[in-house]
Amino acid sequence: MSEFLDENTALIIIDVQQAIDQPFWLEHGPRNNPNAEVVMAGILKHWREKGRTLFHIRHDGQSEGGTYYVGAKTHAFKVEVAPLAGEVVIGKTVNSAFIGTDLEDQLRTKGIEKLVIMGVITNNSVEATVRHAGNLSFDTCLLYTSPSPRDRG
Repeated sequence: MSEFLDENTALIIIDVQQAIDQPFWLEHGPRNNPNAEVVMAGILKHWREKGRTLFHIRHDGQSEGGTYYVGAKTHAFKVEVAPLAGEVVIGKTVNSAFIGTDLEDQLRTKGIEKLVIMGVITNNSVEATVRHAGNLSFDTCLLYTSPSPRDRG
């Protein structure tokens, strides 16, 4: 993992918005990563302290009434990983953070070759973005943001 901590690595945080707390997302049972936001907050804090490049990806839902809808209160970032002033926020409307956005251009312009990616709903936008990053030849690391079984008490 240490090879992912150099200056040509960016952290990408995907869709950690208040929408994930809505009952709709619990239809298939409770989350398997209830402490993910706390874990991500710690990683983000470390990344910021190192002054490394980071991107906040926000899903901008287009369906009125949807949990990620741009006009909804649940569209906002969760406070644990909310962007600070000056940090890059990229809105997307589909699952991959590369489709319809300038994410790839921004990464290439900054000389970024490696990506560390994290988010909560890993079987959708996080997975799609990780796969897309690999297809674009970025060296990519997906962070597992749940505590280990021994940490669950």
